[in-house]
Amino acid sequence: MCPVSWEEICLPKHEGGLGVRNILHWNTAAVGKHVWAIARKKDNMWVRWVHSIYIKDQDWNTYKPTQICSWVWKSFCNIKDILLAAQVDLQLHKYSIKKVYDMLRPTGPTIHWDKVIWNTAAIPKHQFTTWLAYKQRLPTKDRLAKMGIMEDQTCCLCRNGYESHVHLFFECDYSKACMALIANWVGLQVSQQQLQHLIQRVARNCKGSKLRRQAYSAIISALVYYIWRARNEKLWNNHGWTVEQVTQEIKYNVKIRLLYVNRGNKR
Repeated sequence: MCPVSWEEICLPKHEGGLGVRNILHWNTAAVGKHVWAIARKKDNMWVRWVHSIYIKDQDWNTYKPTQICSWVWKSFCNIKDILLAAQVDLQLHKYSIKKVYDMLRPTGPTIHWDKVIWNTAAIPKHQFTTWLAYKQRLPTKDRLAKMGIMEDQTCCLCRNGYESHVHLFFECDYSKACMALIANWVGLQVSQQQLQHLIQRVARNCKGSKLRRQAYSAIISALVYYIWRARNEKLWNNHGWTVEQVTQEIKYNVKIRLLYVNRGNKR
């Protein structure tokens, strides 16, 4: 099961992805530097040899390789066509692999909630779990039922409703109680009961010191992570965590993480 498509994973974080580079597009952009060198007629032996043997007096932009050419040379010509189709100017004074890569890769709409999830104050595994939860890609019971893996869709935390992302974050009585205790701890007024609304609200309206912004990001990520972990403990190990145990874990981990991050910043 692939929770998120590879194309979406390769989007930058400010477009909702993980910022993983698409190796195919990156390789095309890297090899494109040789294509650019040919177009610019750079003063090196290989470029002069290419122009002498293959291109001769032809226009490089419209040049087509013959059938007897090697597969390597045909690959260079194919990448040249890809760059031209992407409207890459091969006559630029300086070639940037990064800029060409950004022109080749698919783009998505710019988001405003990425800095809430991908904040250095949050623990990485908390960040990743929250990212999946925001996109509603965690293997909740309703998703597992659609795949034919699980029949029972009852929420194992509150036993009152069907388990889905919307229910688990935060319509479930259990998760709602956890959020209420944590919100009271940090003085956060929560009017919406959905994770997406909570993150978007923090992204738009979180004002104050840098420490406060870091704390909100770390708390939301930890809250999502430990609710999901409590659900897994109950489902797979039949071991229930109380709301107080979950909130104590969140408080402890957030405090330790903030102390660690701010100590590192002072250095």
